[in-house]
Amino acid sequence: LKLVSSSTWQPGAQAHAAAPPLSRRCRAAMAHHHPDIPEVQLTAAGRESLIAALVEACGGNVDAVGVDDQSLDEASRDWSFHEPHRPCAVVNPGTPEEVAAVVRAGVAA
Repeated sequence: LKLVSSSTWQPGAQAHAAAPPLSRRCRAAMAHHHPDIPEVQLTAAGRESLIAALVEACGGNVDAVGVDDQSLDEASRDWSFHEPHRPCAVVNPGTPEEVAAVVRAGVAA
């Protein structure tokens, strides 16, 4: 999908142009305001327990919790200057209550 204007689109093309590179000064300033957050490591049992809790938080909907390679790879990067980090799951809660339950499950893990 390529967004040509607000009312026209072309299938099969990218939606956004590449973001311009950030200057060294800009990166340093952003790093000052966004310090590195340590990576959390879960054991295999902890990961399985978290995924089960996330599915439960989403009302038992296993389709709301993605753990396949494609979902994890797509969610690992964005347009920021940060290095990509692969999540252990991608969650799509359907209600505000499910969002709150997902946050509680993450904190408990």
